[in-house]
Amino acid sequence: MLAIVILNYNTWDATEECIESICASDLDDYKIYIVDNASIIKAPKTIERYMVSREICFIQAKKNCGYAAGNNLGIREAVKDGCDYILITNNDVILNKEAVEGMRSFLKRHSEVGIIGPKIFLEGGKVQETNLGCKMTMLGKYLYILRKTPLAFFSKKFVNKFKIDITAEHWRYVYGVSGCCFMTPTNVFQKAEYFDEGTFLYEEENILGCKMDSLGYKVVWFPKASIIHKHGYSTKQYSAFAYQCLVESEIYYCKKYLQANIIQRFPLHFIRSCIYITRCFFLKDYRKNFKSYIKMLSEIW
Repeated sequence: MLAIVILNYNTWDATEECIESICASDLDDYKIYIVDNASIIKAPKTIERYMVSREICFIQAKKNCGYAAGNNLGIREAVKDGCDYILITNNDVILNKEAVEGMRSFLKRHSEVGIIGPKIFLEGGKVQETNLGCKMTMLGKYLYILRKTPLAFFSKKFVNKFKIDITAEHWRYVYGVSGCCFMTPTNVFQKAEYFDEGTFLYEEENILGCKMDSLGYKVVWFPKASIIHKHGYSTKQYSAFAYQCLVESEIYYCKKYLQANIIQRFPLHFIRSCIYITRCFFLKDYRKNFKSYIKMLSEIW
């Protein structure tokens, strides 16, 4: 049986649309696990009717512990139910039978593959940029920052290798895929010990890539399967909270998975902090949360 894990936080309308796309696709042998990450907004009555369905398991988190911990609640329930494969999907994704069955069929034929991800379209028809063609190393962190500076020519080789060629029509091995939608055999994710709950938001794809690599499993980008990511556009500006999560997760990834020492990490996080301080001059949200940002740095540095 296939488990489809959907994480919700306040955006019940998107969750309902995602569920409807699954129910309308006539999928075989599946169960949906909706994890509500302690939403402030109460579920509408249109959602409540799904909670009594035998094909849907509703899980209420006691508090919002982030993307990794929230998804793990659904995954562990799916393991108890004996599901063979797990599809992790954002609630703003529209799924179809061809994509889901295509990925499941590929995994059945390729036991060496631990994670498979589809081609992702945005609402307007544009293909969403997907990275992680190779591992994000400590050097890679610096080179990736340079890509939008006058020194971009130094990073061109790495950036071209890191970006997945979204125009390709044939599947290929990559280091990781987008966390908005991917599928994995349950036994593989158990070996990987699920998502690392050391992050609240961001760096999950990099961490999963490291886990698959250490376990000897391949990761595949599979363009024959495509989904729609309705709200998957890049925002021009992180909120202060989101930016803090980004920096916190980056420090965690660099320390634990790249074994980077303080000398290797310092320039990167100095740059991140300079960006935060600069935004404080223009954005009230950043000024308001400045003490929280400094406290976070002092606790995990």
